[in-house]
Amino acid sequence: MLSLALNLHIANIDAASLISLLERKFAQNSKLNNAGADVFDAAGGYLPTFGIMGAVLGLIHTMSMLNDPSKIGEGIATAFVATLYGVGSANLIAYPVSKKIRARAAAEKELDRIVITAMKGIQSGKRGLSLRQLLTGGSSSPSTSPVRLAAKQAA
Repeated sequence: MLSLALNLHIANIDAASLISLLERKFAQNSKLNNAGADVFDAAGGYLPTFGIMGAVLGLIHTMSMLNDPSKIGEGIATAFVATLYGVGSANLIAYPVSKKIRARAAAEKELDRIVITAMKGIQSGKRGLSLRQLLTGGSSSPSTSPVRLAAKQAA
């Protein structure tokens, strides 16, 4: 986003068009960055169902071995392991991955919002300390900068 903003600024694109393009890119990036999280959320919802289906199929298979009681316990255990795999993969893989993707998307969204705010400030003629105060919420200290906070969250 930063390189796009600077390239548009260097190309002397008028302020309204520049901000419009950046806002459109911001919306597009926000939607794109969360798409992967939606996939893992859906997988987290479906994986336990697959585990239950595995358990049902395992129990059906176990029913075919009723004539040999020594194999029934093994069949039932295998059926319940399928349930464990489904629930475990949802809660230990799919949902945490989705949460991580959303956290990174939020950090990137914050950085993109900072770029847009900076470009609005530059277009309105702000420079140096006044631009820093605009980006940090009034503080002139770089240690409380939202840019630094977003960079720490993304890491």
